[in-house]
Amino acid sequence: GIGSISYGASNSELKSLQFRRSLYVCEDVLAGDEVTVMNVRPIRPGYGLSPKYLPTVKGRRFARDLKMGTPLSFDLLT
Repeated sequence: GIGSISYGASNSELKSLQFRRSLYVCEDVLAGDEVTVMNVRPIRPGYGLSPKYLPTVKGRRFARDLKMGTPLSFDLLT
């Protein structure tokens, strides 16, 4: 209702997520590999981290082997 607090994405936001960009692993990587602009890039749909986090995650390491096309999240990084 009016003035109520909701957390997470609303239904209308969920529909627009597919049109937003987010960070995806764009080549197969191994645990310990460094995050670079070559192996992570912002693409659609918006199911991974926001592209604003690219400077934050660049230079960190992958916590495990990941396949190309995996949406990036902080729990995948060391």
